[in-house]
Amino acid sequence: MAMKRLLVLLSLPLFCCAQNPQVNISLGPKSIFFDSSYKKDAVEAFKIASDILNSSAFQDAIKKSSFVYPNHCLTCKILDERSDHHFFGQTVLDSLYKHNVASLNLDLEENEPKGALGSTCPYWDNEDTISRANYQAIYIDMKELPFKYRLAVNLCHEYMHYIGFCHPDAIDRQPDDDTPAPIAYRDDVAYKAGWVAYFIAVKMANGAGK
Repeated sequence: MAMKRLLVLLSLPLFCCAQNPQVNISLGPKSIFFDSSYKKDAVEAFKIASDILNSSAFQDAIKKSSFVYPNHCLTCKILDERSDHHFFGQTVLDSLYKHNVASLNLDLEENEPKGALGSTCPYWDNEDTISRANYQAIYIDMKELPFKYRLAVNLCHEYMHYIGFCHPDAIDRQPDDDTPAPIAYRDDVAYKAGWVAYFIAVKMANGAGK
């Protein structure tokens, strides 16, 4: 009986105390805002984005995925197309949690309601660690969410670019505003991460937890 209790105690750390990898992304000190009143939202958005990226729901969704190889950035605008093979979602998670702390200088621009929600270069081609966000485009998107959650979703998407995943060339269209484009959702790391983050953010904003 004593030996059984000892074996149970020895096994506890393996099963009860293991933790998922974590990353903490935060607002950089050189961030720029077209309206300084949005700085508070931005600080909270980075915290929400970290919670989403660290959630088991996000990790499980990415881990179960398989992506086309030309997701990898060589530079900010050039894809690595040396392979046509697929790679597993664990590769994405390994890149995501490689460094557990990161600070991005957000450039929140008012811009126009059309166009991309943001843009971010990979860290090796991004000396000033800038992530640009288009306020107008973000504001009209995801209308059911408070702005800080909308910005958090976009940050999750942009952070995939920062760690080295660019959009593949072939992207299909969304059937409607509430449904992801099926091929892009299957093949595109940043696109899928953004949608997964959105689904999680909706639950968080409605009080359903992470």
